[in-house]
Amino acid sequence: MKSSREGKSPDIAPDVAAAVAKLNQSQRLLQLLERQLPANPNDPRNKKGVDKIEKVMIGYFDALFDSIPMGKLEAIYKRNVEE
Repeated sequence: MKSSREGKSPDIAPDVAAAVAKLNQSQRLLQLLERQLPANPNDPRNKKGVDKIEKVMIGYFDALFDSIPMGKLEAIYKRNVEE
C-alpha cells in the first residue's frame, strides 16, 4: 500500500513559515512586556541610573582593592579563615 503522500515532495515550507511567524510574534510580545518592567536596564529612561550605579560600583571596588595590601593577603586569609 502506498500512502497518499508518497510521490509528493513534503510540504515543509508553510510549517517553517508559520513557526517563524510565531517566533517573531513572541519576540515582539516579549519586547513590549520588557518595556513595562520598572527595572529594565535597556529602557532609555533607566540608562542614566544604570550608568550612575555602574560608576559607584567601580569606585567601590577600586577603593576595596586599594585598601587591601596584596602582599599581606595570604597572611590575613590564613589568620581569619579556618579550613
